Amino acid sequence: MLANRATALALMGDPSAGDAVADLPGTLTGVAAARVYANLAGAATSLGHPDRARAFQDRAWQAVRTHHAPYLEAFVETTDLVAAFTGGRWKGLLERAERAEEQYRNVPDFHAEALLVCGLLRLHTKGQTDVARRLLDQAVRTTALDTGVVLTSAAAAAARVHLAAARPAQAVQAAEGALHHVRRTGAWAWATPLVPTTVDALIRDGRPDEAHRLAAEFAEGVADRDAPAARAALLTCRALLTPQEGRHPAASPAPPTATDGPRPGSATPDVLYGAAADAWTRLDRPWEAAYVREAWGLHLLATGTAGGRTVLHEAIAAYQDLDAVWDVLRCQRGLREHGEVTVRRPGALGYGDHLSPRERAVARLASLGLSNREIARELVLSHRTVEHHVARALRKLGVSSRTEIGAQLGP
Repeated sequence: MLANRATALALMGDPSAGDAVADLPGTLTGVAAARVYANLAGAATSLGHPDRARAFQDRAWQAVRTHHAPYLEAFVETTDLVAAFTGGRWKGLLERAERAEEQYRNVPDFHAEALLVCGLLRLHTKGQTDVARRLLDQAVRTTALDTGVVLTSAAAAAARVHLAAARPAQAVQAAEGALHHVRRTGAWAWATPLVPTTVDALIRDGRPDEAHRLAAEFAEGVADRDAPAARAALLTCRALLTPQEGRHPAASPAPPTATDGPRPGSATPDVLYGAAADAWTRLDRPWEAAYVREAWGLHLLATGTAGGRTVLHEAIAAYQDLDAVWDVLRCQRGLREHGEVTVRRPGALGYGDHLSPRERAVARLASLGLSNREIARELVLSHRTVEHHVARALRKLGVSSRTEIGAQLGP
């Protein structure tokens, strides 16, 4: 009962969870220890306590290695997969997640978490939007007892796909089901992946009042929660909302100061974006920190403020460290749309007979049966650019048709 109480409080982000964990008896071992510490690790990862998450996960693994129960091993492994993705430890993670997806198909929630990580990595590291959306949809359909991470992360990823293709209305629609679930359960501390993306989509869809209301609702929902990731997400929302302040004087007021950090109207955009990026960095969340820098750089370019190109290149470098090819392509598109052209340095090493990241992303979509026009829309490239990339990919892979690309491209 003490273990269940500590788990429930931690999952809710209750400030008293730490005391409840401290009250756990030292005699908690074996199966009980593996279950409770895996649950605590999952909650700590999602709510923004990376050090706690690693400590809990270590204790869960110790219990599993002592008792060798397949169910518990699956539990701890899939918890670890989500933590690795969240913490930006992506090298070799897709192969590991795919093994888990195959191995744990008979346990819905473990299978769902493996599907989630597979889908997110197929999106960000491979640019396989259709494959990713299929995997993420399957994860949502599969989960039975989800605490929030599968539903909100899958919906946020689907919304990002629509935003990248300049479909903000569809992005909002993709988020609505998960938002309804969050509102019904009150689990705002678990909405960290979803709310900033939805705020961004509402702004781009010309609905700033709704974006403000959602941010205020989120702020109220996490005001008394021990959830640092939610506070970083709220800072991100406030940064995203700052461009709207001057253009929409009738918009709803900024969210209340229920959580840490500067507010729109009381700080410059640079301060807000910088605070959000720093908050994510402190939480060991490199993808989110790069996402904030991408939005920051685009804001500076759109407003004609100096430094936009530099900030956007910082985001590109951070995405490259993660091998987030899809995100790099999106940033490069943003540079082109604002008239910024990246010129390769004389003598810089080329890709030769190997596919460049962009050629590989285009080739992957072509191998899935997408037309050049559909690829252009997904990657936000010109039709002519896609034609060139497809032609170069065919030549480099030594094939004569698009149907042969998949076999040569590899996983």
